[in-house]
Amino acid sequence: MFEPVDDLRWKMKADYQSPEGKLYYKKRANINEAHFGLLRNARNFQKLNRNGMKNAEKELTLRSIAHNIQKIHEKLNATLI
Repeated sequence: MFEPVDDLRWKMKADYQSPEGKLYYKKRANINEAHFGLLRNARNFQKLNRNGMKNAEKELTLRSIAHNIQKIHEKLNATLI
């Protein structure tokens, strides 16, 4: 279980548990996090290996392109069989 250590984490936990926070987090989880979850689980992408924002963006872009190519390849193979 998540146990906040400092005041800022307590505030964040309280914000997420408020009615407005629950609505916001519900929307956020449905929109973006599924894509990252798929990259993490299906493509074994656990962390970025590059330092710095610019290099991390490049790595994430390359991994996303590779993921999309793999999806296209899987769909093409499924239709050919």
